[in-house]
Amino acid sequence: VFQCNVRNQFCALIFESAYNINVRKMVDSAGIILILSVVSLLVSTIVIGTALYFLLVLFGLHVPFIITLLFGALISATDPVAVLSLFKEIDTPRRLALVFEGESLFNDATAVALFLVLFGVASFGYEGFDTVVEGIISFSSMMIGGVIFGGVIGFIFTKLVGYVRENEVASITLTLVLAHTTFIVTEIMSHKLVVGDYHLYLSPIIATTIAALLMGNYGRS
Repeated sequence: VFQCNVRNQFCALIFESAYNINVRKMVDSAGIILILSVVSLLVSTIVIGTALYFLLVLFGLHVPFIITLLFGALISATDPVAVLSLFKEIDTPRRLALVFEGESLFNDATAVALFLVLFGVASFGYEGFDTVVEGIISFSSMMIGGVIFGGVIGFIFTKLVGYVRENEVASITLTLVLAHTTFIVTEIMSHKLVVGDYHLYLSPIIATTIAALLMGNYGRS
């Protein structure tokens, strides 16, 4: 029950943040958002993992490098809530706030995807080239698959809202259903989707974000 409550709250927060973002303005800042949410997170994970590994060695603790990398991936995701509240107080330019909001949404998904890839290596060991290929496929499927699935289900619900736009209760209900349905169905598909010898994962966070962007920018109108 606790896990379900946490999942529901997390899903609602992601959906609400993406729902209120102007997608056209976000596209204008897409380059810097991707750099911050993907490249910077990878760099942060490597720097933290490497520094922690050698720091522990100095204290006589020989922790496997993959474990310190896991820790780096775990804490590299940023939480911009405090920063954004400060931005509002000092009237920071909207574009800067938009970059932080966009980065935080995709940063969470990247961090989860990277953590799962590293966790797989830590659990089953490193087997050379095959492990690298499997990691790349898993990471790519989470990101790309999440975008595609979120776009499809977001488009469907956007059309449904258009059909019942005269009924406010139905529109609000469909919007709430979209938030939780996208997250839950994506998680279920991630456990069932196997192509050949590879288990393809989808990112529920990415899917929910994309669906919310579609609903917030096109479903309303």
